[in-house]
Amino acid sequence: MQAEGTEHVPKIDDLPARERQIVERAIGGAHAALAAIAAGKFKSTIPALTGLLDRAKALELLSRTDPAMAPALLNGASDLVGDLASKFGSSHRDQAVSASSQTSGSTSQSNDLVEKDKTRNRQTKTKMMPTFSQAAGRYLSKHREDGKMGEKDVRRYEKILNAFTRLYGDRPIDQYETDDLDDFLDLIENVPLYTDLSKITLDERGEFVVPPASHVKTLSAASIVSTLAPIRSVMSSECRKLRITDPFAPVRYDRPKANAPYRPLKVDVINQAIHLGVERRNLLSSLMIPLSILTARRIGLLCYLNASWLEKTGDYYIVRPTREVDLPNGEGRVPVKTDESLMAFALHQYLVERGIVQFMNETSFLFPDILTTENPAAAASKRMNRILRSAGAGGRAVGETFHSIRTRAITHYRRHVPDAVRIQAGHAAADVHESYDWAEVTPELVPRVATCPLPEGISFDPIGAWDFSVLKKLAADEPRKQTFTGYRRGVR
Repeated sequence: MQAEGTEHVPKIDDLPARERQIVERAIGGAHAALAAIAAGKFKSTIPALTGLLDRAKALELLSRTDPAMAPALLNGASDLVGDLASKFGSSHRDQAVSASSQTSGSTSQSNDLVEKDKTRNRQTKTKMMPTFSQAAGRYLSKHREDGKMGEKDVRRYEKILNAFTRLYGDRPIDQYETDDLDDFLDLIENVPLYTDLSKITLDERGEFVVPPASHVKTLSAASIVSTLAPIRSVMSSECRKLRITDPFAPVRYDRPKANAPYRPLKVDVINQAIHLGVERRNLLSSLMIPLSILTARRIGLLCYLNASWLEKTGDYYIVRPTREVDLPNGEGRVPVKTDESLMAFALHQYLVERGIVQFMNETSFLFPDILTTENPAAAASKRMNRILRSAGAGGRAVGETFHSIRTRAITHYRRHVPDAVRIQAGHAAADVHESYDWAEVTPELVPRVATCPLPEGISFDPIGAWDFSVLKKLAADEPRKQTFTGYRRGVR
């Protein structure tokens, strides 16, 4: 008689004959899968191999410790054998099926019952799964409500997700395969630039029909990645909730390395660019190059330079950036690449003498005009790269862009203040010893950085005679837009 408070653990021998056959078939399938993997028949290294091995071990463990789960185990064993077949070829599937049949010793009649159970379980499982469009709707609603996405991005995501479901069907989540996203990747890699995905159709043979386009060029690598992103995000998010394997996870897009690494710009190109920038009679065009050279910081951060970041230390100023800033129409986010980008840095005395501190104390932001654009960092980068190309820079293809100015600035500071260059540029510490007191440039280093000699050969003459009144005049002459977005929260 079973003692009170204890629970009888079922064993395989306790089960009725039919359920015992199902459990034994699951064990046989798992053993066959393990044997195929252990035999080392797979010539290439396949990421899915580890997952299949874990699944096989789990099936065997569950079938031995909890035979009452027999129907579910059968379904899992069948899926595992099918996955082995799709990943490694039909020969392994045949071996697995043969081994499982020998292990179970089932008759043809019991096999029919097993197949019926498998079909019924799959139908029930699929019926409970949400469709891709339902998952997409929940994903977009959540991100719209919590403010992680602006309406513009939501509409872009919706357009891509609708195109995918129209071309590949709105199926339950577990009915998609890796080949679906692989096929979609092949499609967008070859469609002409500016192709409207909603206009792509399928003919009677199931082949894509792309509308005629005037552009021969195809999508850039960045555009391909951003087109895949909504589909991957929806699928991975839903699969995590359901605790099922993400079929799109194995899909990889190798971005071509078409651009050269950044290299320092020639001195005469920088001097010409400073001259052209001043001719524009515009604050950003006139000041951004000298500012970048003397701070060694990224253009995205410098766009948001404002009075609230300034802190006086003795006779000098340091800049202490923040992730968020207060804009006239709400809170804005500063695009920083790493946490180290927020480290405080010294403001060079040459810039202070030109009057930018006094100017920011009156206007708050140094470049208020660029903050009226949808993406200030991108707008500023485009504007300055146009000036550099006019000055003779080779452009992205040869690594001569505005970011190259930062390369020259870091080289300059490394020569004069090697113990402060990484902090000044906003880079991580080189090792654990250097990381002590890594929060900002120390008071002892501020005077050395703030009075560091100007780079040799670079002429600041076009702005050398400027004062505060000139900055005010430039600001007054700049056109003002009605909107002030400043890279708002949720706008990417």
